[in-house]
Amino acid sequence: MDIILIHIPIEVGKKSHDTAFPFSKTINYGLLSIGSYLINIGYDVRILDFRDHPVKKNINKIKKSIDIIQPKMIGLSCISGFSFPYLPKFSHDIKSSFPEIPIIVGGKDHVGLFGGQLLEECKDIDIVVMGEGEEVTNLILRSINKGQSLDGIPNICFREKGTVRRTNPVNRLKPPILSSLDYKLYPNIKTYPPSIEISRGCPFNCDFCVSSRTKVRKKSVRIISNEVKLLCDHYNDEYLKIYFETPNMLFTKKEIEELINFRKKFNLNFSYRSETRVEYLQSHSIEKLAESGLKVIDLGLESGSMEMLRRMNKTKRPDAYLNSAEIILEKAFSLDIIIKLNILFYIGENRKTISDTLSFIDRNKHHIRSISAYPLIGFQCQNFGNQFKKDLLKYGGSIVNNCDWKKRKMFPINPSTEFSYEELLKTSLLISKGYQSEADFFYQKQYGYFSPNISYQEFRDEVQRHNQDGMPFYTTDEEKQLARNSLFKLIQ
Repeated sequence: MDIILIHIPIEVGKKSHDTAFPFSKTINYGLLSIGSYLINIGYDVRILDFRDHPVKKNINKIKKSIDIIQPKMIGLSCISGFSFPYLPKFSHDIKSSFPEIPIIVGGKDHVGLFGGQLLEECKDIDIVVMGEGEEVTNLILRSINKGQSLDGIPNICFREKGTVRRTNPVNRLKPPILSSLDYKLYPNIKTYPPSIEISRGCPFNCDFCVSSRTKVRKKSVRIISNEVKLLCDHYNDEYLKIYFETPNMLFTKKEIEELINFRKKFNLNFSYRSETRVEYLQSHSIEKLAESGLKVIDLGLESGSMEMLRRMNKTKRPDAYLNSAEIILEKAFSLDIIIKLNILFYIGENRKTISDTLSFIDRNKHHIRSISAYPLIGFQCQNFGNQFKKDLLKYGGSIVNNCDWKKRKMFPINPSTEFSYEELLKTSLLISKGYQSEADFFYQKQYGYFSPNISYQEFRDEVQRHNQDGMPFYTTDEEKQLARNSLFKLIQ
């Protein structure tokens, strides 16, 4: 066996309900993409994902698998700060039992941002990948097989004779286009919601986003269609609910027509969810997307305040942007498409800016069926730029830097003198409760987040077992109105 690729589970959820549902689970796209790429060029690969088990049992099962398989290298995927506290433990326990096997760690939007620091702190890790991992992992395996130095491999930090070294960064590596995923590689794949990675990268310039200003690579509709057909066959369900994973869905008119024709050709009734920006959607494009199977769209509105939209560098024309958003919400609602509206509380938020956002939401409440809000969190070594620092100083904001957040290599933001991170957490939850029903929350989570075939009753039974105050929805209109009243009292 050439390599075992291992998913590091989360220690705690970003939101209180994230760990409430045992059937909430998502494919680790990074591992599956790396594994699929390596298999395609001739390597022997195994993926391990034991997130259903307690951590101690998880590690024991991993160690047992390593002992049986005896891989040449072990890859650990840590894609979030909420997983990071487990990374030192996993790497230490594995290295203690298998000291001769190199451990490589990746996660381009988290651990990949501070590779050298990670090697200094975690002596059991041998290599950190600083970006995408497909071709880099191939080059590392090739070097290990030949007994060569890792010095010529780009985008890594590694340990050599007790010294931490970093190689030259390279922006573009193979694969130049995204290839199909080999779903048979993923253990117990049918317990995961079916998902397809359709593109990577985002050309826009939002100051808060780690995906901004990165090269866009898209799968062709032909490749996407082949994966859809494969998944429908694999799950034995022509009505499959699929998540189209991407930082920003940018189907052209031609591509949408190709997807529509594919559905007709194979008489398929699959539906899908994806993510995009306000600027991409117009009334006619939403109609065609609905015809292609779109049922849920995550829309990065971010704010209803023109002042905050400018500060985020979200748009140069916030008035036109918000007008477009209202049209989109109304049109999507008429087509029975759920738009999950994403709101971000950014640096400098005050009562006026939050009031503007709440007014926008309330004005469109009859067309909003799902909403998620959260205050800004940064990552260590994330390059926010000088304007970020100036704004933080200007509005009296600060960084939350306690022990829990330090161990996650993340730092929540107190955005101004008027609102703290903790206060905006409560505001965020109230927003979801005031404008999202239990039924709509369940419906949109069926795409990409909940295991297939989970019934609404099973979901409701699990809700009853947990603190319902922490759930981001209410059941009745009366409860939702009470939440909205509480919201507006907060900003008076």
